[in-house]
Amino acid sequence: LLQGTVDVVLFTSPSTVDSFCEALGDAANQLLSPVVLASIGQTTTQAMVQRGLTATVQGKEATVSSLLSELEAYFHQAKTSNP
Repeated sequence: LLQGTVDVVLFTSPSTVDSFCEALGDAANQLLSPVVLASIGQTTTQAMVQRGLTATVQGKEATVSSLLSELEAYFHQAKTSNP
């Protein structure tokens, strides 16, 4: 994160949001601001919001498969919008 080489962070539960943010400390929001943040579902997205984070991508269903499909669609659209 510090070197700007991370493109995406996937959160699969509220506890992963909490643990990751706690590990990053006070700089969490600043470090995560340039990164695509992906949430597995609504409950995890709510935990992100409570931490001041915004999910760029959220799974339609609370499954890893759904999250990855949405993430793939996001990057496909970004690639075709900015060739």
